Amino acid sequence: FERIAAEQGLPRFPIHALTVDGGGNLWIATAAGLVLKDGNQFRTVTEANGLADDIIMQVLEDDRERLWFAARRGLFYAARSELLAAARTGVAKVTSHMFGRNQGLLGFTPTPNYYPTAVKARDGRLWFATAQGAVAVDPEKLPRGLPTPEMSVGYPHPQVSLRLVAGADRNAVEGVLEMKSPAVMLGSLTA
Repeated sequence: FERIAAEQGLPRFPIHALTVDGGGNLWIATAAGLVLKDGNQFRTVTEANGLADDIIMQVLEDDRERLWFAARRGLFYAARSELLAAARTGVAKVTSHMFGRNQGLLGFTPTPNYYPTAVKARDGRLWFATAQGAVAVDPEKLPRGLPTPEMSVGYPHPQVSLRLVAGADRNAVEGVLEMKSPAVMLGSLTA
């Protein structure tokens, strides 16, 4: 038996899933990003490198050498080659392709810490266990050539208004974002 822990470079966060890709690389899904076991070293890829989320519950590889992630913020994939470059250089960027409401994926809450929670079927479809039931994705039937949006925004509620304010100018081109809502809103915004 070999026990690997923080002393060898593994992050001190829960491990949710493990997978070995087609190139023989071991990927570790954690609550602090994706970790690559690279020889005797561990290299982490995070949101700073372009991952859509750091809290990853499930990970699988498809037949096109893309790793798929079931994470706190939803389902996304990234090219294995980009993930390897980001892990090994620490500076390379990853393009995450996120799926949600616009692709018909509503209420996606992955189930962590059970095995197996994600599997690849013989036909190439990827199956993910979620609190809402099983979700199947056919990577061969994804739309081709669609650009990845820079930012995704939700649909505004009719009783919520947003505007930029700069001093007395209530319709400024630059300034502080003012939001008025009839409801109590919790959360934070980082820009």
